[in-house]
Amino acid sequence: MEIYIKDQLVSCLAFLVLGILFGILYDIFRILCLFIHRDVNERDGNSNAENTRRNLCLTERIFRFICDIIFGVAVSVLFSVVSYAFSYGQFRMASLICASAGFAAYILTVGRLVMFSADKLVHAVKFACFKIIYLIFMPIKGLIRLVMRFGGYVFSHTVGRLYCRMKSAGNKKRIKMTLEREIPKNVRFD
Repeated sequence: MEIYIKDQLVSCLAFLVLGILFGILYDIFRILCLFIHRDVNERDGNSNAENTRRNLCLTERIFRFICDIIFGVAVSVLFSVVSYAFSYGQFRMASLICASAGFAAYILTVGRLVMFSADKLVHAVKFACFKIIYLIFMPIKGLIRLVMRFGGYVFSHTVGRLYCRMKSAGNKKRIKMTLEREIPKNVRFD
């Protein structure tokens, strides 16, 4: 089976485009991880990669693990399909090198710009969602406080007073009964 120069160039170009698609897919997963990530390092002022790994909570680690598995499976399937379509099912080292070069070119150029803008966009979206939730729930929280105060007022002036009266009436009877038991009537204090 012969492969001509023209077919090799088309195959090389296809794998370069595939590498760029891998970079886009990788950026999509990185942006999804930005939505899940807590801003621990920004509050502490640390930007060290080791601190980032240490400060990830369990849900973030599980989410990243799942994203990595999905990315690995997607890359394997796409590479196999494109390899079958353009290299007649043969695995060539040149196709792996071209896909890696396309991926590296995307990540080192456009990927940096995308992640910079995505980071700012994600923070803006998180801030907007926080403010919207705050604006929705603060009136509800105030309404709940108002209802609780009114309910406390009504309780203290109705059931609470009745309870206090019953309690004080019961205490007067108990005190009278205990005084009668403790002090005998035939004892004189001279």
